[in-house]
Amino acid sequence: MSLFWSAWSPLNLFLDAFLLGSAWLLGWIVVRGEPRPLSNVAWARAIIAGVAPWPLLVLLGLGLGGFFLLARFGWTFGTVALPVLLVQLARERRERRLFILAAAILAVKVFGEVIEPDRLEVQNVTIPVVGLKAPVRITHLSDLQMDGLRGFHDRVRAASDAFDPDLIVFSGDVINHASLVGETAPYLRAFHRKTGAYIVTGDVDFGFDWPSFTAMAGFTPIDGKVARVKIGPTTLDLLGLALGDAGNQALFDNLIDSSRGADARILLSHRPDALKLIGAAAVAVLFTGHTHGGQVCLPWFGPIVTLTRVSREIAAGGVHIVGGTSIVLSRGLGWEGHVAPRVRLFCRPHLLLVTLVPAP
Repeated sequence: MSLFWSAWSPLNLFLDAFLLGSAWLLGWIVVRGEPRPLSNVAWARAIIAGVAPWPLLVLLGLGLGGFFLLARFGWTFGTVALPVLLVQLARERRERRLFILAAAILAVKVFGEVIEPDRLEVQNVTIPVVGLKAPVRITHLSDLQMDGLRGFHDRVRAASDAFDPDLIVFSGDVINHASLVGETAPYLRAFHRKTGAYIVTGDVDFGFDWPSFTAMAGFTPIDGKVARVKIGPTTLDLLGLALGDAGNQALFDNLIDSSRGADARILLSHRPDALKLIGAAAVAVLFTGHTHGGQVCLPWFGPIVTLTRVSREIAAGGVHIVGGTSIVLSRGLGWEGHVAPRVRLFCRPHLLLVTLVPAP
């Protein structure tokens, strides 16, 4: 029961109705013989009976899909069913504080589903790179996960165009549903770039004609390839890793061997786990995404879940230096699709505008 409508909403509404309906039925069975109004103990038993089976069933055999389904159930129960229960209790017991708590939960729902996903953060960063002959300006896009064009996307493109980039790099996860190819490709093609735009696949970049889509969008796919780019006096090699190759050491080593004579190397990978491949290799910058910065974060704690093996500090997004490599990790522009809840909490969508400059 999301406040944002998408191509997945009909299926998700069915799932919400099934999950909440089943939870209500299980809770009712447990307390059907109890006197009304229900005691606190009876309410607790009903809620436990309705909620407890789902984590067990989901985690037993559905893997990552089960995790997202569980997240959906938790978010829907917490922001829809729980306020309804609190209002009912407040009316029965005439406790004003329960009305206030229900209103606060609904405010969190509105903030996470409507306000925070629209609060674009544009981060300008400068990274010194050894061997560079002149500055290079790069727009880093990641995890757009398009659910439908809105004003937010116009602001993303306007910020990038104002930056006047030499290159655009996109570290994967473009659309959440194949039906959005027709509107997303022209949107991406309209981004200004002086020299070129390059992309690697992410988790959702399947189920449609990827070569055709990237051609329509004006992006060059570089999964498992090296692309040499000349920008003024500077020569860059862009190394691309496909979604499944973030742990492929042999492929990475082959890409390094194929990259000779450039002023600097840039690695593009959807998963930040590719950081583990670099070792002593001379890679100036790793552009990556995937984590969404956690998508749901807690104040003073950060991301709850990152779905990666890199440190939570790196997975939270931004620019970090490990060895001789700068990791530029975007929190993404969109949110997890399919059955996952469309929500961002204390984790603003993120556009990175990066200027590489010659190291002193």
